[in-house]
Amino acid sequence: MKRNKPNFRSIVRRVAHFPLVCCLATYTCSVTPCHAQRPLSVHLPLKEIHVTSAFGPRVHPVTKKRSFHNGVDLKARAATIYSVLHARVCATGNHPMLGLYVKTNSSGIGITYGHLSRIIARKGELLAAGSPIGISGSTGRVTGEHLHLSMQYNGSYLPPLEFLRRALPQAQQHTSILTH
Repeated sequence: MKRNKPNFRSIVRRVAHFPLVCCLATYTCSVTPCHAQRPLSVHLPLKEIHVTSAFGPRVHPVTKKRSFHNGVDLKARAATIYSVLHARVCATGNHPMLGLYVKTNSSGIGITYGHLSRIIARKGELLAAGSPIGISGSTGRVTGEHLHLSMQYNGSYLPPLEFLRRALPQAQQHTSILTH
């Protein structure tokens, strides 16, 4: 079954209608779609981005079988994990594969942060972009400590780095933070 590519411009516009809080962290920026009244505040999930496993087809490091990776794995050692968007925490818990996780929702964009060692955010909490949500770890089915970041919109997985590249204009100036 062939999937249509997500329309990032329409996703960014939809999220821009959600009430937003601006943050002043290192890589926070405001994106204002042409018809939006409020800026979209976006933040990187970690202070430094180093991809260890990209979005898409791969050989799974534990099972050694070919599978689709629905997110991106980012190198992290006891690092603070930050909320990417202004969002509500819709779930936290412990999953056999994801380990300790936090799931957020921002106007239909669901973001999952997995393999945490500690959860800071609480279910139902409203987070500003850049708010700490947890500490990276190696819980669940992993080969080492990292952050698993996945994004969904209308039931389809989005490539997280592509979303961040398009939502963070200054990411073009800091290409090393969003490459693998």
